[in-house]
Amino acid sequence: MDTYYDGSAYFTNVTYPTLWVNGMNDFHFAMPATQKSSQAVNGPAIMRFELGRKHGHGPVIDTKECYIFADSVIKGGTPLAKLSQPTAQGDVARVGFTSTAKITSAKLLYTTDADSIWPDKKWCETDASIGATEIYGILPPGTFACCFSVTDERGAMVSSEFLPHSVRKNANQFNRKLN
Repeated sequence: MDTYYDGSAYFTNVTYPTLWVNGMNDFHFAMPATQKSSQAVNGPAIMRFELGRKHGHGPVIDTKECYIFADSVIKGGTPLAKLSQPTAQGDVARVGFTSTAKITSAKLLYTTDADSIWPDKKWCETDASIGATEIYGILPPGTFACCFSVTDERGAMVSSEFLPHSVRKNANQFNRKLN
């Protein structure tokens, strides 16, 4: 039955730009599912993970980034910022970015909660530093996963994919908890 009704069966056919809007704790479409879906399309994908966002169509209607994104694709308007795949080395996480609009703020969003299921994880945020083409932040001890969000001069926010990162000594245990 999934062959006909599961969207992932068709994602490889998607070659146009997509915007993925989700809450960090969405119970119906957890962050790993959102990220795997965005990675499965063959066109450019932009993420927007938000702390406190509720599930449903209603909250998306009030999301200005949806209209900015559509305007950039259809009418050639100023696009949303694009973030590369984040990386971490030691306690520093980094992500590259390109943006036509000036980036005015950046946050590192992280969770140290390795035991709860994804929708129940407690997320925190801290300011991140903005360079010319890169954003970086210091990972608190015990960080289980993190991502970056940036806001531009229009107040438009986008996110990076989340990066699994753990200081656990047993990497296999970490990978089992991630999947």
